[in-house]
Amino acid sequence: MYLWNTRSLVEDLKRGPLPEQEQLKYFLFSSALAAMSAATPSDATQATLLPAWAAIVTEISFVMLGIIWCYRSNAAGDNRDFVARFLALHVPIGLRLSALIFVVSIPLVAILGPAFLIDLYEKAGAVGVVATGALFSFIFYWRVNVRIREISHVG
Repeated sequence: MYLWNTRSLVEDLKRGPLPEQEQLKYFLFSSALAAMSAATPSDATQATLLPAWAAIVTEISFVMLGIIWCYRSNAAGDNRDFVARFLALHVPIGLRLSALIFVVSIPLVAILGPAFLIDLYEKAGAVGVVATGALFSFIFYWRVNVRIREISHVG
């Protein structure tokens, strides 16, 4: 895996596609960077800096473990096109999960009221936020894993 030397990477890519395991390394690295940048606290002077960083570490761990779980399922099957399959599947599965969260949130806000939910969110604190994120990450990677197994175990 090249982190800085693009010339060597270009030469390798000219010879053909990278092996699945090399593609996995690039995919894991870029996904970890994306998770880290998405979860980075916007105000480094916050009193809640430690829980925010704990959430970042947890999210990066779930992203990497979820991708490895899906990769191993694909490898146990035909071991082909993992990154392409994952990237294609993550769009509709991610959209469906987001829609589900939205559909569930609207009645909760209507029934319980926004003040109750804000109070619950504040009381749950960082642990609640991390646990909720972990739950949704697990659901997402579980659904992607099911579909990858379905694709790679055909035949």
